[in-house]
Amino acid sequence: MRLVALTVADAKTEEPKSIAVNILNDANPGPRSVMLVVVMKPRKLFLQPGTSLAPLFDEPTSSGICANTVAPQMRAGKFKAAIEAGFEAIVKRLAARCRRRRSATR
Repeated sequence: MRLVALTVADAKTEEPKSIAVNILNDANPGPRSVMLVVVMKPRKLFLQPGTSLAPLFDEPTSSGICANTVAPQMRAGKFKAAIEAGFEAIVKRLAARCRRRRSATR
């Protein structure tokens, strides 16, 4: 499992999703990865899961983490805390999945 944070100073006209997909394809962190893309100009956030984690981080879930967890910290100027909070939300979701799997096998 890999968590990747990518900060982009200026995305110009490129969308964060496109940036994330290109980086994931080039760097190949694996199907069990999640990338948090933070674009400073214009201010945008995007969460891109690897293929194995895509069902767990669907669009509503990913958007919720960005909007409700990362964005408030960014607006407050707490950039490091924003990325840490995003990673904590990702790990929390993964841990909940593991607990459900263990419960189902008992």
